[in-house]
Amino acid sequence: MTALDDSTFAPVLIGLQEVPERTLGWELLAWTADFLRQPDGENAGQPWRFTREQAPFSFELVRRG
Repeated sequence: MTALDDSTFAPVLIGLQEVPERTLGWELLAWTADFLRQPDGENAGQPWRFTREQAPFSFELVRRG
């Protein structure tokens, strides 16, 4: 058995790799910040904020309808 180095594996990219020129995703992010609150944890009661991983998913969700 041979050892594998990092060059053996390529990253698996899932979802959008760039933000589309025209999308309602920005409106979705703004709406959630305005109307949703973090339910628990150290940020409980603060406006909802998507993580860097979740935000591109929202663009994909809006795009697919």
